[in-house]
Amino acid sequence: MATKVNPVTQQIAWTYATEGANVYFDQTGALSDPQTYTYAATNWLSQLGASPQRIVVTPSVECNNLALKFVGSPAYSVLTAPTNRYRGLVGIWGVSQVSDGSNPEFLGEVLGSAMVEVGIVGASGSSIMPDGNGTPPEAYFCRIIEPKIDRSLFPGFRIVGNEQEACPILLLDAMGYKHFIIEMRLSAEGQTAASELGFLYREI
Repeated sequence: MATKVNPVTQQIAWTYATEGANVYFDQTGALSDPQTYTYAATNWLSQLGASPQRIVVTPSVECNNLALKFVGSPAYSVLTAPTNRYRGLVGIWGVSQVSDGSNPEFLGEVLGSAMVEVGIVGASGSSIMPDGNGTPPEAYFCRIIEPKIDRSLFPGFRIVGNEQEACPILLLDAMGYKHFIIEMRLSAEGQTAASELGFLYREI
């Protein structure tokens, strides 16, 4: 009789990235320079309420791939398209550890960046993501992910489900990294800048 094998990763849930009471990136301007996270004597901390805004994601040792799904506000305006295409930028760094056995330090490499565009599918009624019932506006899933720079491990950034309002994900190889640093910036990219941006992550 054949043994049925159930993949462990199918049971790992999405996590909405937050830092304290902060649930959105709202910083304008460019992403940090590629060398920003090259070296630190102590690990970088998440800080959405400061600058540069970033979230530090720590996957498990079993993680092979990291999946990212992006959200933002306001919703893509169908009535005034293509003028109101609300867009932002995502920057991703991988961080590994260097140690002499007792004093860990951290080395990072830039993995790439992407443009995201907010869609029309919202999170109304969610108890996990901003749903518009409180102070933060409702989160709308990003409808487009477009890689700009890809320096990640082979086979590079993979975009899954990039079709109309299908809310795609960005998938990247996570092997060998202890942490990931994710930055998001409000950026027009020739269109209208988003007012808030956020993301969910999941191990695969």
